[in-house]
Amino acid sequence: MKRLLLTLGLLFCTTNALASGGGYSIPWTIDPYGGTPAEQEAFYKGNPGILMGRAPWPRLFAGWRMLQGMPVGAQAGAALSLPCCGGDNAGIAAATQAWLKARSAVPGAVAIRNDYIDVYRPVRDFMAVQTCFPDAFDTAQRTLADRVAKNGASTPWVKVWLDGQDIVFANCSSDADLPPLDPKAPDWLKRDRAYQAAAVALYRRDFAKAQQLFDAIAADAASPWRSMAPYLAARAAVTAALPTQDPELYANARRRLIALAPPTAYGHVDLITLAGALDFRDRSEARRRELARMLTAATLPPNVAADFKDSRRLGQSPPGEPAYLDWLAVFGREPDQTDTAWFEHFGTDNVWKTDADALDHARGRWAEQKQPPWLLAALAWSDPGAAATELTEAAKAIPPDNPAYLTALYHRFRLDNGSDTGALRAELDTALARTDLSQTTRNLLLAERTMVAHDLGDLTRLAPRTSPCLAEDGNPKGCLVEMFGLESLPYSPNRPDVRFGDDAIAVIDRLPLPARQRLAQDETLPAPLRLDVALTSWTRAVLMQDVGTAQRLTTVLQTLLPQLEAEWKAFLAAKTPEDRRFAAWFVLVKMPGLDVDLGGTYTRPQGAVADFEGHWHDWLYAPVSAAAVPAPEVKGDVVCYGMCGPGIFPFRLPAFVQASAGAVARERGQYQPANQKTAGSVWEDLLAYAKAHPKDPRSPEALYWLIRVSRFGSGHNRSSYRAYVLLQARYKGSTWAQKSKYFYD
Repeated sequence: MKRLLLTLGLLFCTTNALASGGGYSIPWTIDPYGGTPAEQEAFYKGNPGILMGRAPWPRLFAGWRMLQGMPVGAQAGAALSLPCCGGDNAGIAAATQAWLKARSAVPGAVAIRNDYIDVYRPVRDFMAVQTCFPDAFDTAQRTLADRVAKNGASTPWVKVWLDGQDIVFANCSSDADLPPLDPKAPDWLKRDRAYQAAAVALYRRDFAKAQQLFDAIAADAASPWRSMAPYLAARAAVTAALPTQDPELYANARRRLIALAPPTAYGHVDLITLAGALDFRDRSEARRRELARMLTAATLPPNVAADFKDSRRLGQSPPGEPAYLDWLAVFGREPDQTDTAWFEHFGTDNVWKTDADALDHARGRWAEQKQPPWLLAALAWSDPGAAATELTEAAKAIPPDNPAYLTALYHRFRLDNGSDTGALRAELDTALARTDLSQTTRNLLLAERTMVAHDLGDLTRLAPRTSPCLAEDGNPKGCLVEMFGLESLPYSPNRPDVRFGDDAIAVIDRLPLPARQRLAQDETLPAPLRLDVALTSWTRAVLMQDVGTAQRLTTVLQTLLPQLEAEWKAFLAAKTPEDRRFAAWFVLVKMPGLDVDLGGTYTRPQGAVADFEGHWHDWLYAPVSAAAVPAPEVKGDVVCYGMCGPGIFPFRLPAFVQASAGAVARERGQYQPANQKTAGSVWEDLLAYAKAHPKDPRSPEALYWLIRVSRFGSGHNRSSYRAYVLLQARYKGSTWAQKSKYFYD
């Protein structure tokens, strides 16, 4: 039901405004907030996919119901999917702008400063409450249209009404007094002014006066606001009582709620909510039990988001009750950040002294109840090893059509010791063939499947990932992630939508160069991904002085990176080792984002050469006989980044890649030399070539780029200064010298 002019928040309470910025960032391959609107809808219809422990607790509560065989439904799901229960910033902005446009139709309407109405009123200790809500502005707009239709926009009394309404909305954020009304004003304006005065009292948080004024309106049989006045007086009474422990204020509020009891009374639909708000404060034990009953009923209550949040605030009593909070305290490993402030105030019943305590609790509940939610909680807290065998065996019994299946499958792979790779690979393939997977769930399963890829062709098929929340045009797909107060979104339009997953990058970076070359030439890969592999592989090849591989990759790069067409041609046309080396180093000096690993500082070149971004390395290369350098260990969870649960997720290298570890170590010794004293320097070579070839038109440009290397990367032995001196001495009149006014060592 519409609140008309004076919509209030449920509690109208003084809560800290939650600061932006979270305790963790969200990897681009997953979205714990539920993905696109279509994926949200599928979730609340009963398709939980892989449940993530760091998902918002309302979402996990919905998941708990599904695991217990209870429906959620689209209406309740939509409410649970949003942060509860703050203001709707988009809605209030639209409503205020619509009101500002409507009021401008009145001749002589005073301009509102900056065309902006602040709806938050400071209260105390740097806290503020939202005082005015969208329905207030919507109703003001309709009321103005009605008064204009009956009296005319140019009527002076309509202008007086508008001036009064402007004062009402000014009180959303600060005190402003209504001017006296001319006794000659028409009766309709006098009754509207009485309502405006009550609104001002309410917005000023003078609840006693607001009740008195609404009572007077209710007693005026001719007032158009008469029917809603008892409701607004009741809300004022409830709001006055909530921050206190005054029994008289609570008694007054309950007396006023009696007026809303008849089904025909205005505001009747809010009776349960308002009474519940009072019960939350002064009858908390009864309210805790009532909320638990409502939230475990076959049909969720209409106000489910606020009811669930209230249940969380009231917590467990006795320990383990209600059951969903007991489970959430383990599976939801930490509060979602929109509720952190509340948990700091009301107590964090989900914090365990040690990980072992949490695991023991989950295993104990599983042993007692044998319910899927507790099996998943125990799996999520377990680390690989013999202790997890009992749990993984139980997880195998979950059928594919069970809501717990995909989460159990995810953790079974994580906990597998490698003895059942074939069976898990087949099961993952079957799961990936499903058409009902969210992009996040698909990405998680693809990552696991990548770790047991058969061969290079299998890896090629599995490695690309699609962002859950960024479309091909770089625009968001309507995901809810930005509504949860994150300081910065992970789905930046500056980052491409289709990339390799971090798990796949870890595998590709451990491939020998010939396999990387084949991957770069495989046209089943999207062109941007081929470019990534080709550039990092080409960099390896030239540093290894593997001319044949470098030339083959150059022919690929001529198509994938035509911005350097002249440089590619020069490299292929070089006749001597010295010319070929300079041609290769000339590319390295013009591309700041190059790296030998996708998982390093590599930045995909986009736009013109001058627009390429990234960091320059101090490139070194070793003699052919250099000592082998093993690939570093992959540390941490590169699949779900700890967001699916606290249990360890060890990285697994596919067997066909592991077999090449020795060859890869020998390669790495040449482009990441362990002994830098015997290594050659790319930047030294460039300086020497430019000095020895003054007539080569590339020499002054190479010096220009070398100067920039030290500004945006790593030079070598004051290479920026030495390049600057040579450029200014030998090519002073050139464009390259004119662009180089400083050096940066």
